[in-house]
Amino acid sequence: LRHAATDSDNEVRHNVVWAIGEVAAAAKTPQVVTFFADALCKALADPCENIRFNAAHSLQESADKCEIPTEVLIALGKAAQDRSTLVRLAAISGIGQEAGKGAIPQTV
Repeated sequence: LRHAATDSDNEVRHNVVWAIGEVAAAAKTPQVVTFFADALCKALADPCENIRFNAAHSLQESADKCEIPTEVLIALGKAAQDRSTLVRLAAISGIGQEAGKGAIPQTV
């Protein structure tokens, strides 16, 4: 799944990012989120808005359930400046989830 997230076809990438996001969002432990974090963070920079939104939303849902890695917070910070309002809102919400738990490292 992580390799298919870089497929040249938008629909394939969209479905793969959605599937990865479902697994990561259902995770109760940071280890599962960390396993898929690279693919989801890369998807935050995808040219397709729906894929970027799916990735940001999945990471936001993951942040709701468990502490997410610092590199994910950094990627969400970059996504909070996305040209798409939906992507920005999902990214900011994910950062807010972590901030609400007091889990934002000073490096972020």
